[in-house]
Amino acid sequence: MKTIFRSLNFGLILAALFALGAVAGVAQDACSDGPGLEAASGKVRQDFTDYGKMQPADKHKAIDNAKAFVEKYGACEPAKDLVAYINQYLPAMESALKKFEDLQVVKGKEARFNTAAKATPVNPDELFAAGKDLLAANPEDYRPVELALASVAFDDAYKTRALGKYTEESLRYGRQAIADLESDKKFSTFNLGGTYSFTDKNDALAWMNMSVGYLSYLKNKKDGLPYLYKAAQITSSTAAKDATELIGDYYRDEARKLTKDAIDLAATLKANTTATQDQIKAGNDEIDAKNALALGYAERALDAYARATKLVKDPAGQAAMKKKFSDIYSFRFEKTDGMDAWIAAAVAKPFPNPMTDVQPVVTPATTAPGGTSVVTNLGAANGTGIGAANGTGIGAANGTGIGAATGTGVGAAKGTSTTTTTKPATTPAAKPTAAKKPGTSKTTVAVKKKKNG
Repeated sequence: MKTIFRSLNFGLILAALFALGAVAGVAQDACSDGPGLEAASGKVRQDFTDYGKMQPADKHKAIDNAKAFVEKYGACEPAKDLVAYINQYLPAMESALKKFEDLQVVKGKEARFNTAAKATPVNPDELFAAGKDLLAANPEDYRPVELALASVAFDDAYKTRALGKYTEESLRYGRQAIADLESDKKFSTFNLGGTYSFTDKNDALAWMNMSVGYLSYLKNKKDGLPYLYKAAQITSSTAAKDATELIGDYYRDEARKLTKDAIDLAATLKANTTATQDQIKAGNDEIDAKNALALGYAERALDAYARATKLVKDPAGQAAMKKKFSDIYSFRFEKTDGMDAWIAAAVAKPFPNPMTDVQPVVTPATTAPGGTSVVTNLGAANGTGIGAANGTGIGAANGTGIGAATGTGVGAAKGTSTTTTTKPATTPAAKPTAAKKPGTSKTTVAVKKKKNG
């Protein structure tokens, strides 16, 4: 066996030697082919001269031709200078060509995104596919794409009042955009064209908080409040009004829930004909606590609506917001005068953080003989609405409108039901007005590519 292996190894060595000799012979023959070498070197020199005017496909051919020349004539003395020149500049030429071609691919992705962002109506599937593809190609230069992707689910949810297909992804991009904006990362533009246009960094930050806040609010109201509060602080943005109004709606809805609970408790207590004085007192105390807290939420709602009234610009919007404010104001204070002064005083103070505790508002009690509290403003005319006995409350006359001032609406005309010491805060169901982003210049540049040197 050893003899066989020795023979095989010797044979391989001989084959390698013969191959080297053959290569040397080829090189020798190429170098002796003066006319061939001259023609080949002339072609390479001409390619290098014309290279700057060539299309990418022709540049690839010129590079391949230069490599072939080096391989064939690299050992020839007459080609020595040209081979050295090729070896010096060819790597840079290849690198530049690759960068150019990669850039063309990215520009194609950019064009696709721009088209998707400016489409009317927007196709969320195409916008997300194009945006994610562009961010994957160059996340630093195309960071503004985050703003569009964060807005997709928000825009849809504000129309439908429901969470959609891209909720979680829009939340993720929205939080990322907020983090990038707050850490002063570079955004090449805030005007992405179409719906996704923002006037400046602060406007973009306000709308990102509004977007994340609203989507979170639909999932769990309290989770959305911190983001809405941040948006409300940026009063230079139109997002501030929408965020502030939504915070007011949250307070109003909480007041409504507490009031409904108080009414249900009052009805239960009234129906219990065998209740002891202790049970009546305990029931009244619980009703009083809910009513007092409801009034606290009502005042927070007034504070938010007061600010939103100052932020809205168009006359129709101002009138709608003022009506929203006045409904709660007249219920809370049982009067309509003094609203302007109340608004002025509210906006002069810092906007309360909705994550802080709401303080109850206790009003004087009315007590009947025997110690039983008597309600003077609770009751439903048809068993479905909630309103004040004198008609100044906020409730639906038939479950749809606002109680009449004469007491013919939801509230009992003379307040004949029993059991409480404070007035429950109630408010009407109200749909938020559609959020509108600021109008911008008609410039529709979707994303400006950062120029390199």
